[in-house]
Amino acid sequence: MHQKTWPSSVGLTVASLLLLSTACTDKGATASDTAGGDDTAEASGPVDSDGDGISVEADCDDDDPLVGAATVWYFDGDLDGFGDAESEVMSSCEPVVGYVANSDDCDDGNFDIHPDAEEVCDDVDNDCEGTIDEGATDALTVCADADLDGFGSMEECLSVCDIPDGWIEDSSDCDDSNSQVFPEAPELCNGLDDDCDDIIDGDIDVWDAWLDEDGDGYGDPDAPVCDETVLDTVDNADDCDDSDEEIHPDGVETCNGQDDDCDGLPDAGVCTCPIEVYDGRPYQMCDEGEKWSDARDICEGDGYHLVTVNDAKENQWVSDTAALYRNRDTWWIGYSDLDLEGTWVWSDGSTSTYDNWNRGEPNGGTGESCAHFYTNHHIGHGVWNDENCDSNKHFVCEFGG
Repeated sequence: MHQKTWPSSVGLTVASLLLLSTACTDKGATASDTAGGDDTAEASGPVDSDGDGISVEADCDDDDPLVGAATVWYFDGDLDGFGDAESEVMSSCEPVVGYVANSDDCDDGNFDIHPDAEEVCDDVDNDCEGTIDEGATDALTVCADADLDGFGSMEECLSVCDIPDGWIEDSSDCDDSNSQVFPEAPELCNGLDDDCDDIIDGDIDVWDAWLDEDGDGYGDPDAPVCDETVLDTVDNADDCDDSDEEIHPDGVETCNGQDDDCDGLPDAGVCTCPIEVYDGRPYQMCDEGEKWSDARDICEGDGYHLVTVNDAKENQWVSDTAALYRNRDTWWIGYSDLDLEGTWVWSDGSTSTYDNWNRGEPNGGTGESCAHFYTNHHIGHGVWNDENCDSNKHFVCEFGG
């Protein structure tokens, strides 16, 4: 490092005056003056007029105690406000163009590198702290994925510019030692928080056991449990009615309106007519022709009744389904005024007030006391007509409802 010193003109003048003053004193001195020369020796020392501890030769303004010695100025080649410690320096009482009063720059050839710069990931010491990329503002936060399940540890994370092997940008794994435990894992009955939702065995996706309250060996799918040692549990959920020990996958299907063998179709193949299901209830679609009273008795013999139509939606379904068996035809329903002319009632005693009579119907008087509907007939589809009860027609039986 080379240093240039700019002398103070004020300092030179004071020094000259001091020499002159000393010469005059020496010329007029007597022997007695010399003998008591303490004051003279003191006056010959460094002059500090403002008492700031800096001699007149080094003080930039010896009349002002707030102004001290000259400043050392360092070259600032990249003009970023920070000087180069390795450059030529100057000592001056006034600022020097192209120089600054610090030597903190670690790369004076790059305006973007200095102590106040932002450290970024670029393999350069941007902020002159002596480290490269440490604390970079654009660094990535990565966490260990020791179990390689694709989810990073919640506890072991780093800030890095380059992602090392075995680390990922995720911190959601609640157990990085178990590859079966992660946020998207199925929750099992195992005493662990498999899906990292902070609940052990909560919202189970895979169950181990189910209650079997009727003791038929088949579990209730709506009553899963995690502990197979709990009383009355089995390892399956195949029961469709856990309140009846006669109803289970090995049960014997009978014509009773129930799904005895849990195949999803009650009374399948065991009643007089084929079964269709609407709104959870079985209906028999009987496509053999019978008188109205005989049709009623056949239905009741199976524990059913001639269909009662409660609303337009049910009427549409019954008509559409019947059409699959006998299209462009007529089907009995359980509606008649046999007991009192003009007073139409349902055979099961229902109080349903819905009807879908064709225009002008009923109009048959005492000779036509039973109701039927048409399927895609030229008269209409699903509309009702009164008819002689001794006519042979197909019919629909309904269980319950």
